[in-house]
Amino acid sequence: MLAQARGIERPGRVAFDSQAPAFVGRDPKSRSPFSRHTLCIFAMTDFAILLAGPIEPTERLVRRVHERRVIAADAGMRHAGPLGLTPELWVGDFDSAQFIPEAVDAIERLSFSRDKDQTDGEIAIETAIERGARNLLLVGALGGPRSDHAFAHLVLALRYAAAGFDVELFDGREEGRPLRP
Repeated sequence: MLAQARGIERPGRVAFDSQAPAFVGRDPKSRSPFSRHTLCIFAMTDFAILLAGPIEPTERLVRRVHERRVIAADAGMRHAGPLGLTPELWVGDFDSAQFIPEAVDAIERLSFSRDKDQTDGEIAIETAIERGARNLLLVGALGGPRSDHAFAHLVLALRYAAAGFDVELFDGREEGRPLRP
């Protein structure tokens, strides 16, 4: 069966990197009489990182995050419901995740001490990279009540873009990409 977690369905697109996790499966929407024997192979190097800043769950944002593997950083988990997602992982010190719905009990969690040298968003990005990320969509990285976090997300986007990663910041209304020389 085609990987269905988080609505991942990209039949016809083949992007394979032997170093990245790959998913193999049948395209359940294919109308081909041979669909039972047609395989879809694609590397899952596209990740969305859910951060705590505000979002507007537009149709375009929903579509963009459903094309990716998803990791939530602390309070960024609150965006999972409005975006119709179930992240594969939830990371952070959980100091700002005030409401934890029962549905998240099944989601893998990585807990960190409040006394750490990285933001929860940075930990989420690093974890995505460890899992094979090459393309990062930072959701909820712009604006919000903590300008220090918004600034940190911009700096992180620049850092990872300089390291060769494709990074985009998108909240449903505004989007940005680091410019590289």
